[in-house]
Amino acid sequence: MRGHTFMFSTLLAATLALPLAGSVRAQVPLNARPGIGGQVDAQHQFILDYAKQPGVEMSTDGVAYRFLRKKEPAVGVQPLPNNRVRVHYEGRLIDGTVFDSSYQRDETAVMSLEKVVKGWVEVIPRMHVGDKVEMVIPAELGYGQKGSGDGTILPGATLIFKVELFEVLPGELPRKGGG
Repeated sequence: MRGHTFMFSTLLAATLALPLAGSVRAQVPLNARPGIGGQVDAQHQFILDYAKQPGVEMSTDGVAYRFLRKKEPAVGVQPLPNNRVRVHYEGRLIDGTVFDSSYQRDETAVMSLEKVVKGWVEVIPRMHVGDKVEMVIPAELGYGQKGSGDGTILPGATLIFKVELFEVLPGELPRKGGG
């Protein structure tokens, strides 16, 4: 009977700790996320170094960001995670390689926040129309261990985005092909 009591109390303790463990995951500092051989990899080290710069804040899940332009006072429309936004943006890798840029196309982009990388959803709703932000997104909130599929963004790549918010639009983008 003693073995059953021990097993039950261990299971009970583990069960009670589950909700806490789920919320603690978001609080784990980036330097506790080991890379190969238990060391912080270069991608996470880049985020740690960026986070030490003046004005940089961290989201709960580990996106480092800073406002390059912020409306003062901070009033006006802020996007919700299910909105579409019209933005100018540039995405690059930590080596400086630009992989996508609406600036280079000289055309703003409209996109649904429900269809972008998770790192954007962490930061863009903190913006007001007119703000410009730079964010450094860890791979797990970007393209993850799959990469972009076309080889442009390798698996495990940290992403850097500059985003200028011009407009917040309700709802999803219309589907191509009329429906």
